[in-house]
Amino acid sequence: MELKVNKWNELDRRFIEIQGDIDLDNYLSPTNRTTELDKFREAVNNNVVYNPQFEYPELPDVKENELIAFRDSLDETDPVEAIYKEAAVCRLGEIAGAKTHAGDVISEVSLDTYGRPSESLLELSRKNLSTLQPDQASYTGEKEGRIYNAEELAEKCRDAMKGYGFDWKVIVKEDFGAKACVDNLIREFWIRSDVQFHESLVTMLVVHEIGCHVLRSENGYAQPLKIFGRGLPAYQFTEEGLAEYSEEMENALSDDTIYRISGRAVGVDAALKGSFWDVYLAVKDHFDVDMA
Repeated sequence: MELKVNKWNELDRRFIEIQGDIDLDNYLSPTNRTTELDKFREAVNNNVVYNPQFEYPELPDVKENELIAFRDSLDETDPVEAIYKEAAVCRLGEIAGAKTHAGDVISEVSLDTYGRPSESLLELSRKNLSTLQPDQASYTGEKEGRIYNAEELAEKCRDAMKGYGFDWKVIVKEDFGAKACVDNLIREFWIRSDVQFHESLVTMLVVHEIGCHVLRSENGYAQPLKIFGRGLPAYQFTEEGLAEYSEEMENALSDDTIYRISGRAVGVDAALKGSFWDVYLAVKDHFDVDMA
């Protein structure tokens, strides 16, 4: 096969330029999560059906037309160009979801990219929910022992970054969907300001987020094509599994984590069939209201 190094470098430069530093996940997290959680909790207490009415940040210029032109210019018979074409298709799907926030649009994009939970996965997940004995208080700050708040967790993670020699910012942020997440476009690690982690989970957080996600990203940025640092199309499908494997190898994978992940699988299956309230009903017997 002919090595078109100069062309591939130019494709990489162009794709990164179009993508910019805009992580579309940030535009899928509602800005009113906390207030809607309060309303939802009240509805549950009063046994009233309520589906949250989420609001989202305005999407900036994501250069959609430029990305479409870039996608259409690529030769799928070239294995490297095919990677960038798939990346452009995935990005356009994410843009459609972040623009519309429509359930059917987001579901279609997600199913095209990741597929749906298989029956065998759902069977295992339901078995885990019925047989494991988790202590979800580890995630709520209610378990006996040392409790780390967001700022204390951030300091632990900054120390871990220094240990690896990584120059990433660890930032405590106000309301967003996850308790912690990596933005590998701008090399930042975010921790949500209201988190309370038991000491038993600190190693898990460092191994999962820094020892897997950040380390993989840094390995990618060390390659000639920067798309490897930002992540190949649908890379999370494999990388989240690697993160759990890393936890297991470091003896940091607990029944609590397996239980929560099993609940997510059941919740995704319910979300593909019904409303927010239906998802809650599918998992409410296994988690408290906030966790569900």
